[in-house]
Amino acid sequence: MHRIASLRTVLAAALLACCAAAQAQWIEPALQTGVAPTSREAQDARFREAVRLHKFGRWSAAYGRFAELADEGHVPAARAALAMLRNGPRVYGTDWAATPTQVAGWEQATGTRGAIKMAAQAE
Repeated sequence: MHRIASLRTVLAAALLACCAAAQAQWIEPALQTGVAPTSREAQDARFREAVRLHKFGRWSAAYGRFAELADEGHVPAARAALAMLRNGPRVYGTDWAATPTQVAGWEQATGTRGAIKMAAQAE
């Protein structure tokens, strides 16, 4: 029963991500201009680009972008990175990588603690 609820949550998140990606069919202007890469506008544009990649099945590229944004403190990207990390083998057929420090930072940003059990890994 718990697995079904988790899968439903992931699928619902994926559906929302796909809807948001439908609006981002081109490279965002904020990604092409002189906007500081860590500004909120640039982060949001990079997030939309990651969502677009996810929509088109480029999951590894999307995860990499979500993880990078999550490391910068972008909360929606942290949620997406945690969801992909948690459900990687089941949903994507891939084990994503993240250090325990990254996971702790992402969980802190999203207000979720201990949602991901990590084996000991070198930083």
